[in-house]
Amino acid sequence: MSREVIVTLSDAGYLPQARQLFSSVYHNSGWEGDYLLLGQGIGQDDMAWFREKGIKVRSFPKITGASFRKHPSTILGKFHLFSPEFKRWKKVVYLDADIIVEASLDDLKDVKGFSAVPDIHFKSLEDQFMRPEKDLDPGQRNVYELLIELFDMKEPAFNSGVMAFDTGIIRDENMVDRLMDQYRMFGSVANSDQSIFNLFFYRDWHRLPLVYNNYFPYRRPSWKPGYVPTDSIVQHFLWDKPWTRDNRHYDRLWEHNLSIARSIDLENRIGPKKVWTEDDKKKQGALLTSLNREQGFITKYFLSSVDRIDSTAGKIGSSIRKFRNH
Repeated sequence: MSREVIVTLSDAGYLPQARQLFSSVYHNSGWEGDYLLLGQGIGQDDMAWFREKGIKVRSFPKITGASFRKHPSTILGKFHLFSPEFKRWKKVVYLDADIIVEASLDDLKDVKGFSAVPDIHFKSLEDQFMRPEKDLDPGQRNVYELLIELFDMKEPAFNSGVMAFDTGIIRDENMVDRLMDQYRMFGSVANSDQSIFNLFFYRDWHRLPLVYNNYFPYRRPSWKPGYVPTDSIVQHFLWDKPWTRDNRHYDRLWEHNLSIARSIDLENRIGPKKVWTEDDKKKQGALLTSLNREQGFITKYFLSSVDRIDSTAGKIGSSIRKFRNH
């Protein structure tokens, strides 16, 4: 048994993504620890595919009652990362399955406590929840009022697509239950599992370099006519999923990684494709920080403009209705 484990989450419909992820880890990172698939509703034949490669599989029951606007209840399976059984490892690294790993992850074995990468556009805690002025019914408003009473909503938030932690933070057998309690209390106004994790680890998380969770796999330099790949250790595809396209760099790379997943053999490890130095991380981190801020400004400006248009349209519509009623 290794002292470290790398984990992803999947249901029966997301298995190609899990295979591609593990393939990219195996062929590019030189990861020497264990591999583990957290699965829900996966058949025995599919489990056998992973186990034959040396990948451990652990099933978890469906978490009922979970409801998010954009995500299935399956994502709450991440809560199981904090069950006592994970204390068999010293360090846990979790990666969402919509990720490609391109270089060594070994430095994540040295994390202390709980670590993650700041959320895209350096969003705050308030961005992890529904906007009260537009989306909430009276019951949800009561929940939101309790939320802002207990937490400073301007606190920085992290993205739960990449999480690394020392299992020393699992101090009792009830951590999963406490996460579920947090979900039951605030889940009605939460956007996703990430919202709940940010409450649970409120002011108690460490920042990882941005290269461990790059939200901008492509960028468009001013001197180039099109988008070009952006170097990083971990590429996270939040929007354009590479398995839905076939004409760009990471679309082709994703297909290649999936095609060679059959050659995963944890009895015969291979070395990392690349090892980033601290200087590498710092230099590329500066670029990713710039992209985050630039894109964040554009997004914020666009959304505020849409809100103003919605508000204006609403007022115009109200005026028209009043006119018609007279």
